Amino acid sequence: MGSFILSAPALAPSSIYYVVVSGDQSGSGITIPAVCAFDVEVTGLGIERPVPSISLTTSATIICKDDPVTANCQTINCPGSGLYDWYVDGNLIATTTDTFFITTNISDGSIITVATDCYTLCTEIVDASSGAFDVYEFLLDAGSDIIIVGDNSVQLNGTTSAVSYLWSPAFGLSDATILNPFVNITETTTFSLTATENGCTQTDQVTVIVDDVLFFPTTFSPNGDDINEKWIIDGIEKYPNCLVRIFNRWGQEVYQSTNYNESKAWDGTSNDKPLAEGVYLYTVDLNEENASFYKGSITVIR
Repeated sequence: MGSFILSAPALAPSSIYYVVVSGDQSGSGITIPAVCAFDVEVTGLGIERPVPSISLTTSATIICKDDPVTANCQTINCPGSGLYDWYVDGNLIATTTDTFFITTNISDGSIITVATDCYTLCTEIVDASSGAFDVYEFLLDAGSDIIIVGDNSVQLNGTTSAVSYLWSPAFGLSDATILNPFVNITETTTFSLTATENGCTQTDQVTVIVDDVLFFPTTFSPNGDDINEKWIIDGIEKYPNCLVRIFNRWGQEVYQSTNYNESKAWDGTSNDKPLAEGVYLYTVDLNEENASFYKGSITVIR
């Protein structure tokens, strides 16, 4: 009965190893194979290494919407770590070599998690999570983007539960301190509506798009001389959903067309019969979200 030490450095992980004891299988008095038992004691860094861990702290747990949050992590007994995976609500957001991470992608109830690998051999993954965030958010909506044509005026449609708010830039607005100011601009502009409630500030934006000017002729002469025979609206082809309607002085509709263009332009007739010269009224609905609606008069000259 005895003991021995077997030194085997850098054994591959997840592998099976055998200790083979050999001896003479024939000889005087040998009738059956010998039987022996071993008590095995395994030692070494791969067995006795410290348990790794990681901790996570955040700059705040109660925040306003869109406020930046800094998360810091610290590893213990974790040699070999070099990359840190950062998750928000289980979704991988970033991988860094730094032990900190800054994000504004936090909603009410969100949780930040960090994970890293420890040890080069027999790698262990450690992770830690924050508590759920309490994010304060209030109603704020600057409205949908608006299309205007030429020098038409349009009204913004801001909404908020806050009592303190302001539009910017103020240029072109009738009043930057009310939710629904009128806009008079000549070029496309993005307006920001900023509001404050319970110490939290939020901003939303709306863009007023100034399109090319539509030109509505005030007269045309469908008299057969091939000059100015139709009522051509310059620029209308950009609005394929438009609806054009023509009325006589008594309010009776004499013409209607969708997708108005030069080939479908009104030629002064109704049901293929020439109408008398005189003044007619028109309405033009571009049928685009938040686009302008036009109405006016046109004179038919024979």
